[in-house]
Amino acid sequence: MAMLVHQFEEYGLPGGFPSFFNIAFWGERKQIDSYPFNANTAMVNNVFLCYPFYIIGIIFPSCIWFGLIQVGQGMVQIWNHGYKNNKLLGTWYNPGLAAVLFLHWPLGIYYIYYVASNNLATTSDYVIGAIGSLLTMVVLWVGPVKLQATRITKYPFDKDRMYGFGEKTLKDMLKSDKE
Repeated sequence: MAMLVHQFEEYGLPGGFPSFFNIAFWGERKQIDSYPFNANTAMVNNVFLCYPFYIIGIIFPSCIWFGLIQVGQGMVQIWNHGYKNNKLLGTWYNPGLAAVLFLHWPLGIYYIYYVASNNLATTSDYVIGAIGSLLTMVVLWVGPVKLQATRITKYPFDKDRMYGFGEKTLKDMLKSDKE
């Protein structure tokens, strides 16, 4: 559920993740509504990769290493949402940060506490969980964006979905490049 809130924050309220991701993160200046990240990529990543990733944990709750990967994946996003994205935008907030701070981290801390205090995990569970948390950033997010990136696409983001938080900053980035 934390990931659903995270996605709503990025794409709905306040939104603006598509423009941020393409302009600030990837440095795109021409096809900001569709390259390298477009609406189809967002759907594939969020629906066909992310949702099954979390549903597997519901189906197999005794796979503690997988649960550790899941909570760790939410927690490692503090690097992007808590530091890197804000540095790129020159802001204190970016879409997705609230979910990371108020859902992924508290739930992750509690999950790890519960697992540790009830001796549910082995050392290998923790190692696999830590490594898996980092690998999922590539497998679920960065890799699929790079693999699906194409300048010829019929799936640009709708204009009303492009901007949200940080619109002025992102448009200023585009304007300063033209000057």
